[in-house]
Amino acid sequence: MKYDTLGQAFLNGIVDRAEHGLLEVEQLYRRTPAHRLAWRIGWRLAHVLTQRPLRTATNSKRAAA
Repeated sequence: MKYDTLGQAFLNGIVDRAEHGLLEVEQLYRRTPAHRLAWRIGWRLAHVLTQRPLRTATNSKRAAA
């Protein structure tokens, strides 16, 4: 099986945050600490640059009020 490089992990972090709205704890990298770090750096960079709200559940009772 071909594994992702650190650069791919970094870019996947950007895509996961900016396009898919993944939360930081939803990262999929389990291979090495370096891959997890690269993904997290990409995720945080996209988070700072996009300033989009995180995908979070809302309370339907509070939203209706």
